[in-house]
Amino acid sequence: MTIQVNGKTVEAYHLIMKKKNALDILNGKKKVEIRKFSKKYNDMFINKELYKEFQEYLKDPDGSMELEDCLNETEYIYFTNYNNSWHLIVEVLDIAVYQMTKEDVEVLNEDYNFHDFDKEWQQYKDIREEDIPMFYGIGLADVISHQGIE
Repeated sequence: MTIQVNGKTVEAYHLIMKKKNALDILNGKKKVEIRKFSKKYNDMFINKELYKEFQEYLKDPDGSMELEDCLNETEYIYFTNYNNSWHLIVEVLDIAVYQMTKEDVEVLNEDYNFHDFDKEWQQYKDIREEDIPMFYGIGLADVISHQGIE
């Protein structure tokens, strides 16, 4: 979607969110948004052309490319509810792909003070790496604007 930021038309991700979470972002309590690694979000966050290059690269990898190199560089998120009675526009700090591992959960702890997965990762510690769930972590920077929430 496109939105207006400082008089300029820019691309933004359009994400549905509960108002409580939006208020936590607005009040500085929430610094990262988690979204599941699914077709819906892959289609939203991954650049298809770069992903084709990544698929070719995987045939003979040399460590020079990661999945994150395929992510779009959209700089804003337009959060709203289903009926669009409020919105919150936030600048994207970064988007990363995480796995439900102790190491990745610790990164979320340290970088964003995010502790929702502190115990959840343990159920995956004894399974093959390729079977460990993946998810997106979207680092949130500045709130650009908001309407209908206080």
